This record gives sequence, C-alpha cells and structure tokens, in this order.
Amino acid sequence: MICSSKLSNRAIISACVLAAAGALVFNAFPLFLSNIADRFNFNDEELGLLGTAFLGGVAFISLTAVIWLPRLNWRAVSLASYVLIGCGFMSLGWVESATSVYIAMALFGVGSGAIFTLGTTIAGSASDPDRAFGFKLGTEMIIASLLVFVMTAFIVKQFGFAGFLVGGGILYGLTALVIPFVPDNLLANIEQEEESVPKAGGVAAWLAVLALFIQFGAFSGLWGFMERIGSANGLDADTIGTILSISLLVGLAAALLGAALGNRFGQIRPLMVSFAMTLGLALLLSSTQGVVAFAVAACGVSGLIQFYLIYKMGFIVSLDASGKFTILLAFILSLSGAIGPGVVGAVVEESGFAAVYPLVIGVTLLSAILTLLADKKARRFSSQLLIARSEEQTTGESA
Repeated sequence: MICSSKLSNRAIISACVLAAAGALVFNAFPLFLSNIADRFNFNDEELGLLGTAFLGGVAFISLTAVIWLPRLNWRAVSLASYVLIGCGFMSLGWVESATSVYIAMALFGVGSGAIFTLGTTIAGSASDPDRAFGFKLGTEMIIASLLVFVMTAFIVKQFGFAGFLVGGGILYGLTALVIPFVPDNLLANIEQEEESVPKAGGVAAWLAVLALFIQFGAFSGLWGFMERIGSANGLDADTIGTILSISLLVGLAAALLGAALGNRFGQIRPLMVSFAMTLGLALLLSSTQGVVAFAVAACGVSGLIQFYLIYKMGFIVSLDASGKFTILLAFILSLSGAIGPGVVGAVVEESGFAAVYPLVIGVTLLSAILTLLADKKARRFSSQLLIARSEEQTTGESA
C-alpha cells in the first residue's frame, strides 16, 4: 500500500469517523433491524431480507471500489455517500410497502459501504497503519455504543420510530462534518505503482487475505452465537446480557491497546498471540461450562476480534503495494462476516456446539500457517528485491 507520511492527523480522524459511520448499522444491527421491523410489522423472514438488502448494498459498492476509488475525488464520494444514506434512511419515514423498505435499505447499504471502504483505505495509507486501524476500530465501537445507549435509554422510549429516524439522522449529520478533512485521492497513481511491483509479491498478499477471510469468519460465527453458547452453558438471559455488555468494553479496550502499541512489536508477533489465545478460548469452551468460562470466552472473543483485525489488516497493507487488497478489505470482511455465522449455524444444527470448537481450532491453525507463509514469502521477495537493486547500482557505478 502507498503509505503517506504526509497524511495529517485530521485526515486520519476523518478516516476513523467515516469508517465508524459506515459500520454503524452493522455494529448496531439489533437496534436498526428491530426498530424498522416493528414499524412495518415484519416477520422473521422479512427481517432477514431487510439485513440482506443492506448487506447486499454494502457488498456491491465495496466489491466495485477497485474501479471507482482510485479515480474519483474522495470528498465528492463522501458527500454523495451521505446523500444516499440520507435518502435511504430518512425515506423509511414515509414509504409503506416492503419492497420500498428493501430498496431504501439497499441505498443505505451502498452509502454506508462507500464511506466505510473509503475510511479503511485512508487509514491503510497512514505511515503507521496498525495504529490508524486501532483508532478506527475504537471509534467504530464508541460511536455504535453511544448510539445504542442513547436510543434505547431515551429517544425510542419517548419518541418512537420518528425519534429513531431523527436521532440517527442527526448522528450521521455530525459525522459528515469531517468531509472537508478527507484527502482528494491517495490512489491516483495506483496503476503506475502496481507496474513497479514484482508479480510474485502478490502471492503473499493473497495468502494473508485468505487467512483474514477464514479467521474473521470463525470469529464472526462464534460472536454471532455467543448468546446461544451462554444458554447452552446454563446461564440465564440477564447474566448473558451483562457479560456481553462487559465484553463490548473489552473489545473497545483491545482496539485502543492496538492503537497505543501500533507497530512497536511488528505484526506477526501480535497475530501469533491472537491465534494462541483463540486456540485457548476454543479449548476452554469445549472442556468447561459455567459462568466463568462463558465470561472469559465472550470477553476474549470480543477483544480478539478487534486486536486481530488491527494487525491482520496492517499486515495486508504492508504486503499490498498496488493498494487493491486494501480497497477490498471492506468487501472481504462483509463477505466473511456473512458466511461465518451461516457455517457455524449449520454445524450447530447438525452436531451441536461440541463440533464448533474443533472447527474453530482447525481454522485458527490454518490461518496461522497461511500468515506465516505469507510473511516468509514477503521476506524472501524483499531480500531478492534488495539484491537486485544492489546489483543494478553496482553495475551502474561500474559503467
């Protein structure tokens, strides 16, 4: 990826806020889907289609980002995205048919996916992307938690669905204030940069992306079923809710820890620590039941998701000289996050939770191996490149 030492703090802040706004619906899915479903009297099937419409919009715009993101002005993209978000979100106040609601959510998803992709790309262009990704994930969790708390405790109770729309619109409007600090475009020369990179170097990036895809799928599957895991461990609903609330704070702390550490210990060592802790949590869940085991697992998974993503995305950025993998991070995460819970759900339906934990262990070991292979290939290509350049310089001096 093209790292920019000239990227200002205001640009990095704008990236964090844009990404947080783009991820807001996903991070607060229960709040958004339940309020919209209640307003239109949707059943479970229609509620599922509501989420599919939103994620479909996100997937479409994030997949095509490799085409439009290097070519368009990013402030204009941000402004257009907020217009789509506004049209999609606020139109929910006057549409009536289910089809119209799905279309509105799809537009909402397109706008959200665009600013999330843009924010992630800008963060990846920072001179220390690990730290930038840490701040990005921390900002996402803070804004989502603030929205959920204010909406559920005050606004929705007093003002209903209209208050939900107005309150959400105000929050999105406040996040749009960072648009003037968004860079024009940091990828305008992406084609020239890509031509200067050895083709073999892309193998390491592909391995790292595959490792991200399968590991985040495992994390999202575990997290998506964490409430069910608590019930299977014999916990009541109130205890599960309290533990999950605490786990969100642990996730925020992990994101801020990654932001504080940055690249101080590199990327491979933090990733290996993440893999080792994931194996430990899977073994804990497979061998022990009870409130302590569930609390440790829930807090551990929440924290590991944030910590792992910081360093895995930073690792991919360090391997991605063309910038295209960085642009596609939003699509990779959304697709993996959609597939993971589905796979875990099918395994649970077939064999119960006892079969899920060995699956997570296998995926984690495979992800660790792919990560180490990517790092080995990247180091080898770097050494070959340095040798080639040294020989060129020696030849030039001799001539």
